[in-house]
Amino acid sequence: PGCTDSEAINYNETATEDDGSCLYCGDVDVCFVLDQGDLNYSSDTDIYGFQFDHNGCVTSALAGDVVPSAFTVSSSGTRVLGVSFTGAFVPAGQGTLVQLSDGVSVDCLSAFVVSGPGGIGLTSGFASDTNCASGAFDCAGVCDGTAIEDCAGECSGLAEVDECGVCGGDNSSCAGCDGVANSGLVNDA
Repeated sequence: PGCTDSEAINYNETATEDDGSCLYCGDVDVCFVLDQGDLNYSSDTDIYGFQFDHNGCVTSALAGDVVPSAFTVSSSGTRVLGVSFTGAFVPAGQGTLVQLSDGVSVDCLSAFVVSGPGGIGLTSGFASDTNCASGAFDCAGVCDGTAIEDCAGECSGLAEVDECGVCGGDNSSCAGCDGVANSGLVNDA
């Protein structure tokens, strides 16, 4: 048993019976699958760097395929960052990008940034068990869905840019002496 659909990222050419495990990537440059803490990738483009946010669920991030590429992987209480200081890259293909701590789930990861050759931004997303004809998945992984990231990078989040241009701000950082955002009024000296 296994995935018998050749369009799926996890197609198993030796499987003789479909077990419903097929996963599809849609129209992204880098497709991710989280498998028991392993953040696996499939990419047709070399990966020169990556970062993503988390809500505290990642307690460790160990190098996967980035080890032979001389990447430095760093994790904090809210972010994981992978970069090479020598210009090395993770070659196009499939494998494990990083090994994350056990108990990590897709819904605690967000705001992925993946860089390709010359620092170009690569689109990325998580594989879905739905073969989406349009290839358009929203940030929640729903085919043709409407969920979008807010200015803080949270899928379906509520943060908005205030009148001062601050994400999640309260209009106070650009208020004049009258307390009105962008009024231009200042105290006389």
